[in-house]
Amino acid sequence: LHKSGNRYAFAPGASPSEIIVAPLPAKLRTLIEDAHRSGGRVAVAPLPVDDGRGAPDITRWHLSESILDAIHTPHAAPGARSESDFAIVCALVAVGASDADIAAVFRHYPTSGKFHARGRSGDAYLASTIANARTSHSTRQTTAATVEQLRLWSHGAAFAQLLRDHGVKRVADYVRTVDALLEMLTRRCTLRTVVSVRTLGEWRNASRMTVWRHLRKLADIGILTLGEDAHG
Repeated sequence: LHKSGNRYAFAPGASPSEIIVAPLPAKLRTLIEDAHRSGGRVAVAPLPVDDGRGAPDITRWHLSESILDAIHTPHAAPGARSESDFAIVCALVAVGASDADIAAVFRHYPTSGKFHARGRSGDAYLASTIANARTSHSTRQTTAATVEQLRLWSHGAAFAQLLRDHGVKRVADYVRTVDALLEMLTRRCTLRTVVSVRTLGEWRNASRMTVWRHLRKLADIGILTLGEDAHG
C-alpha cells in the first residue's frame, strides 16, 4: 500500500505467475555450488603446487571404469560438472591418493573440464572439493565402524537379554529388523535418517505393522530414537 492510499499492482502480463523466471547467472550458480559444497564447515588446505612430475599413472589405483571414464572424458553437462569432479576426488581419496596426486590428475587430465575452465580460481575450487571429499570419506569410515559395532552388539547375548527383560519373546525377529535398519544406515552413510516403514519392511521381508511395532519397542527401551513426526 502506497502512502497515497493506492495499492501497488503488477503491470498487465508482468506478475510472477505470468512471466518466466530468468536463468541463474553462471557465475552466481558457481558461487552457490561452491558455498553449498563447503558449507563453511570444512577447513580447506591450499592446493599443492605443481612439482613438475607430469601426468600421474592412474592405473596404479584401483578405480572403477566409470571414474576412469570421467577422468579421461568430460561427459558431464555444465550443471553437473561439480558432481562429476567430486565423484572423481572421492574415488581417489578412497584409494589413498594424496592431495598432490589428486591435483596432478586434475592438472593433466580433462576430468569434467570445470577445473581448467576456472583458470586462476581452479586451484581454490579443487582444494575445496578435496577438503569436502576427505570429510565425506572420514564420515563414511566413522559411520561404517559404528554400524559394525552396533551390528555385533545386536547379535550378542547382552542385546537378547535386554529385549527379554522388556518382555520381548521373539528376539530373532527384532534382530532381523535391526539388521535391516543398520544396512539402510550403511548405504546412506549416516546414523540419523528418515526411514520409510514400508521400505524397511520390504528389506526385512516383514509387514509394515510388524516393523513399526519393533521400532516403537526399540525406542521405548532406549535403543533408538524416533522423531516427533514418526508414524507407522
